[in-house]
Parts: sequence; C-alpha cells; structure tokens
Amino acid sequence: MRDLRGIGMATNSRRTYGQLFEWLYPTHLPLLLRGISHWADSPEVTTPLLKFMAEFVLNKAQRLTFDSSSVNGILLFREVSKLLVAYGSRIMSCPNVADIYSFKYKGIWICLTILTRDKKITYAYFYHYSKTFKFKGYIEKFESLFAMSFWHTTFAGVLMMFECDPVNIRSGGLPDLTVISVLPNSNSVGNYCNFGVFELYGDSALADALDIALKMILSIPLADVLAFRKICDSSPGLALQFFVLTRAYFAFVDVLFKSHMTFILNSDSSAFMHFVGSLESGLRDLDTTISSQCSSAVDELATYYFNNITMREAPPSQAAVNLAQRIAECPTLFLEILKTLFQIVLFEDYGSQWSLSRPMLSLILLSEQVRHAFLVLPSPILLRKANQHSERHMNTSSTYPRSAKSHIY
Repeated sequence: MRDLRGIGMATNSRRTYGQLFEWLYPTHLPLLLRGISHWADSPEVTTPLLKFMAEFVLNKAQRLTFDSSSVNGILLFREVSKLLVAYGSRIMSCPNVADIYSFKYKGIWICLTILTRDKKITYAYFYHYSKTFKFKGYIEKFESLFAMSFWHTTFAGVLMMFECDPVNIRSGGLPDLTVISVLPNSNSVGNYCNFGVFELYGDSALADALDIALKMILSIPLADVLAFRKICDSSPGLALQFFVLTRAYFAFVDVLFKSHMTFILNSDSSAFMHFVGSLESGLRDLDTTISSQCSSAVDELATYYFNNITMREAPPSQAAVNLAQRIAECPTLFLEILKTLFQIVLFEDYGSQWSLSRPMLSLILLSEQVRHAFLVLPSPILLRKANQHSERHMNTSSTYPRSAKSHIY
C-alpha cells in the first residue's frame, strides 16, 4: 500500500491521475474494501490503506477535476463512503487496548482527513522541547522539503531527516527536538463532486459517511482530543500524535458547520452539545489554525440562527426547530461563547483578531438579550481582572519586605 500511495503522490496532473483512477476503478478498489473489512483491528494494514485513500482523494493541482459529463467524482466518493463505513463500524466495536492512539485514534484522524481533504496545507511548529537545540538549519531543511511539495513525507521520514530514533519517539521521549506537525488544512470536502446530488437522488453515501464519522469522533473523549496540552512537557512524542488528532478533529468540525449544518442540527442533542463544547475549548487553543476554525464554526452557527430564527420569514425547517429547542434548553449557550471571545480579545495574545471579530458580531446580532449582555459584559470581566491584578500586587508587596529582610540578614 505504501508503494501504491507513492504512485498516487506522483500523479500531479489530470492525465496521470485519470490513468491511475481507470486502473483502480472498478477492478481493484473493491479489494481495498475487503482488506479493511477483514483486518480492521490490525493497524499495520489499516493505517497504510487509509493513508493511500487520503492521498487518492487529495485534489492537488486540480487533478480530480473530471469532465462535466463524467460521474467519476460521485463514483469515487461512493467507494470512499463504503471504506469509511466498513472501517468505522468495525473499529468502534473493538475493545480498547493500551496503545489507544495507534490502535484506534490514528485510523480515526486519517478518516476525518479523508473527508476534509483539500489542496491547501498548513505546517505548524508545534513544540520546542529543548532550548539548547540548534534548530535553525533543520527548519530550513524542512521548509525546502515543504517547498518541493514532498509534504507527504511520513512521520518516520521526518524523524530520519532530523536524525532521531523512532524507538525513542514511540516510548514518549523526544529529547533535543522541535517537533513539526504537517497536516492538511481543510476548508472544504475535496471539491471533486457535487455532494448535493446524493440527497437529491436518494443516495445514502454522503449520509452514511457523515454518520460514521460522527460516531467515531463521539467515541473519542473530548479530554483525549485536547490531551496534547497536558502532556507536552511529560511526553512530547505522544503529544505530537495527539496534536495531529486535534487538528483533524477541528478541521472536520469546521467542515460540518460550514457545509453540513442541517446534519448537525438533526443529530441528537448530546452530539450537538459535544460539538459546541469542543468549539468553546478550541477557541482558547494556542494554535491559531484551530482557534480560527472554531471561530468560523461559531460564526456559521450564529449566522444560521440569525437567518432562520431571528429573521425568519418562511416557516422554519426541522433543523431550525431543533436549534431553537436546544438553545431554549441552554439559554446561556451563546452568551458563554461571547464571554469566552471577549476574554480572549481583551486579555490574551491572539494572533488573528479578525477571525474572532466575525463570530462576535454574529453573536451580538442574535437577539435583544444578547445585545444587552454585550453592553454590560465587558465591565465585570475587566473588574474581575482588575481585582485579580490588585490581589497579586498586594501579595507581592506583602512578601517582598520579608524576603528582602531575610536576604539582608
């Protein structure tokens, strides 16, 4: 599968990709489905297989742009949907093991990447473990590698480039290394077929893929999605793995809120509250890409509420009714998110203020209650911060004379 993935990486034009597609479909792609169905509990098989599929649906250089009379894009997504359903339904029924990331989480984030594949890429300097490590030359190496479009390099390949021991990485240690994470930046769903066609003609491929993806991410506790924050110092190698999971999770959530809002609102209430809770946590993330994706998702949700409930003219859809019911069950939901945004803007060093301004405006316009809260919300936040600053100042002033006296004598 790794060799086949390498062939897919080399197809950078419509002509070469079309030749690969015609060779694989319909003769050989069903073999992948049978393989992942039989060995779903073997990461040694599923990981390279899923990575190949993630490469196969990557629309780089517009290579997946089929002719207007071609149905190849729809046929490709049907195969993708079957593969995801086969893997997801089986991996969730397997009992958890000690190495939960390699056994389960890694396959899930690759599945999410498949559903959010686009031609754009983001690379992040994730974690500086050692201040004494001279990393400038390695950064230049990586950037030159990235510029040559070899971003598909596997994690093991990155370790070889930095002359690191993979065994040390797997054991959780990462001495003298700044970890670099490479992950697709997902802002659409591939752009290789019109996904509205599936619902129009009663094809369940899209609904099945979204449903199994929803079940897979709900099977991951939110604490594990955000676990990389807590384990950076103790286990940076493991933190890198969970960071990739975090990036894939929020990229998929961003795509859901942008393109499949109805699907989210028609899901059960617990799934909706899980997503909204994760968005509020993601807003505070130190990674600008993650916080920007969460801001965009919040903006999409608030805009949907404004257009379909606040300014409603036609009878509401079932999705709008579901959203109104969930907001009625938790009336402070939007206010808490607005409060979080205010705290970030006022007191945190955030790199992209513009991305936060969009959801703030959408939230302020939702209702008279929120607009009134907007007028009074900054005051208690500022007062609380001022009191905290005053208390710290008094504690410092009271301890300084004693420490100075002990130092003198």
